Amino acid sequence: MGVSCGFYEFKGQLICKNRYGSTLVRADRFYPNYQICSYCGQKQKMPLHKRTYEYGNCGVKAYKDCNAAVNLENYVLA
Repeated sequence: MGVSCGFYEFKGQLICKNRYGSTLVRADRFYPNYQICSYCGQKQKMPLHKRTYEYGNCGVKAYKDCNAAVNLENYVLA
């Protein structure tokens, strides 16, 4: 049984956790996390219907959601 809440409530809970020692980092809503290769850093357009993407510069094939998650982690570390 999961608990359902809206995005506003979810955001509020994240902010609350920030008060107890967690760090909350917000990426700009236009940050191109799906378009950047997490391996070489090349940026290229990607259609939304594609799930797996091959980056032309380095040839890495990546599942787009996993690649985007790595890019967001790199954004936090930078």
